[in-house]
Amino acid sequence: LALSGGLLSVLVMLLLLRLFGQAAGYAAVSMAGGVAHNVGQLLVAAVLLRLQAVFWFYLCGLVLAGIAAGLLTALILRAVMPVLSPMRPPQE
Repeated sequence: LALSGGLLSVLVMLLLLRLFGQAAGYAAVSMAGGVAHNVGQLLVAAVLLRLQAVFWFYLCGLVLAGIAAGLLTALILRAVMPVLSPMRPPQE
């Protein structure tokens, strides 16, 4: 389940970055990744259990949890990026 959520999350975040670049912002990309992670896990669980009700029952709560986790991730990233920026390798 975690692999399906992780893969969907990465794909959604890469797609957002490709479409919108830096305009997407840390918060939007992180929240979309969090929601996609939870939706990916729910989809696989619903398929494995053969119960669509599982998907719809947990969807609202896990979307909200994904938004909250993504927002927290974005806030942490915003605090850490100034420290990490000097560590970037030189651009050629």
